[in-house]
Amino acid sequence: MKHSFLALVAAAGIVFPAAAIDWTLGHNATRSGDIAVIDTHGSRAGGAVHATIDLGGMTGGIRATIRARGASIGRPDKSWFGLKFMFHYFDPVTQAAKWPQADHRGGDFDWTTLELTADLGKAPVGEVEVTLGLQNVEGRVEFDLSSFTYGPHELYDFPRHNQDYKVTYPPRSGGASAQLRGAMLPYDPTEEDIRTLAQWGGTIARYQMSRNFQKIDGNLDFDAYVAWLDGRLDLLEKVLAWGRRYGVKICVDLHVPPGSVRDNA
Repeated sequence: MKHSFLALVAAAGIVFPAAAIDWTLGHNATRSGDIAVIDTHGSRAGGAVHATIDLGGMTGGIRATIRARGASIGRPDKSWFGLKFMFHYFDPVTQAAKWPQADHRGGDFDWTTLELTADLGKAPVGEVEVTLGLQNVEGRVEFDLSSFTYGPHELYDFPRHNQDYKVTYPPRSGGASAQLRGAMLPYDPTEEDIRTLAQWGGTIARYQMSRNFQKIDGNLDFDAYVAWLDGRLDLLEKVLAWGRRYGVKICVDLHVPPGSVRDNA
């Protein structure tokens, strides 16, 4: 049975009853009541359960959740393998295949809520295939099918500044004649860190500025983000001065933008 988005769009919270969705068991998958189990121990062939939902012309942001727990899930050799909570559909305009999925989890974890968010775009989207399972890894995962929900999700658009700005680099930044040697600095580096790196023969260091990395919607508060960034830039001024003092170049890495970092971006 396919589920119509338009028939329930007025429902409070837009939470759809999982009982109305037909789940199909694939390879290495079993089901007991509402619990679907995918067990790939001894095999990297993977396994999954699938369902088709009809978004009925939905546009913009979508959010889906499901509860799951895992045991001994291996580390995938590709970022798109591993634990799967994934949508598959075709862009109505370009016909390009889309594969948004939840952030990966591995190892062992107790019952927790997995979250998948995506931007469907401005063109109406109809049918979407949902996949739950493991791909190219060994392990065991259980999904509570009764907990599956999906519905509209507000997209956030932060103000844009200096859109016409173009970066220019001084001549000394390119074509270095000597090979550079270095390392990543601690999150809160000290002068001693850079002095020690220079003593070891280091000539470059990476200064990383990271806040709520890979946390869903971790940097949506723009004012809080700017306040944090101001503090990191204050420290950067000191790091640059220490770098000049000991002859160490500093590579500045703004590792998170305002908003979120998503594995399915």
